Amino acid sequence: MRNVRFARSILSIFFLLFILPSCTSIVSRDETNYGLLKTAVWRSTDFAYGEYVDYFPDSFDQKAFDRTIKGKLEKSYYDELMKHSVGVFPKGSYYLLVVRDQPDGSVILFDYSCSTEIDGPVQEEPRKYDVAHVEKYNPCEAY
Repeated sequence: MRNVRFARSILSIFFLLFILPSCTSIVSRDETNYGLLKTAVWRSTDFAYGEYVDYFPDSFDQKAFDRTIKGKLEKSYYDELMKHSVGVFPKGSYYLLVVRDQPDGSVILFDYSCSTEIDGPVQEEPRKYDVAHVEKYNPCEAY
């Protein structure tokens, strides 16, 4: 009985020292990367409005968006954004930006450029958003 308790104690200590910290570092890294991504999207909006002022033509697509922010957005933010598939959909006085995870193509974030907050932080609250119908979350129609 004493040997069993000793063995459990050793396993518990091993788990606490080696396994648990590696799990929390993965979560922390993912949260940090997602924070960079959200900031990249948010800061990109300033550069897009700086270039296009108050009208985003139909030609404002992912390539035009990339040309607009490249060299202006800090490298760490730009690199984080470019790790993902980015869709840009012009809507006249604003645009919708949809960020998808590269491996599986799932939507992890969407944002309407007219608002000051990230409109769809899907990765943080996946059950809150219907990503097949992001238009339901459009705050720009009131403008």
